[in-house]
Amino acid sequence: MKKNAWLFVLSCMLGTALAGAPPTVSILAPAGGEYWVIGSEHGIAWTTIKGHPGTAYIGLWGYNKANQLIHLGQIAAADYLKGGYIWKVGTLANRKVGPGRYHIRISVLCPSLPRMQAWLKNPIHLTAFSLPGAMRRN
Repeated sequence: MKKNAWLFVLSCMLGTALAGAPPTVSILAPAGGEYWVIGSEHGIAWTTIKGHPGTAYIGLWGYNKANQLIHLGQIAAADYLKGGYIWKVGTLANRKVGPGRYHIRISVLCPSLPRMQAWLKNPIHLTAFSLPGAMRRN
């Protein structure tokens, strides 16, 4: 193999080894399992990578009558580097949702990073009224 070809192969191998794992985002809050009263305010928080501005798109997912997980709408488009958003529970950008169990997905778009997303694996429960202390987690 020619010298240039070896240099190319070596640089590709080094680039892959030095690149490491791709950047990720994680949801810090909520943890899942919480019961939130519709109309109250709660924080949604995520991890950030300093020096990489972008937008965090916070989406709400719920279940249809066939118990299939579907996208219901966007909660907000927030500044990614702020690492959080205060949500008026039940309010989406284009409508409101009622009581039920829901999942949150955060998709992050930064010009300097690949697209990142995180799912809240355990659902949160939205209620129309406050539950007794023994039955709820905040």
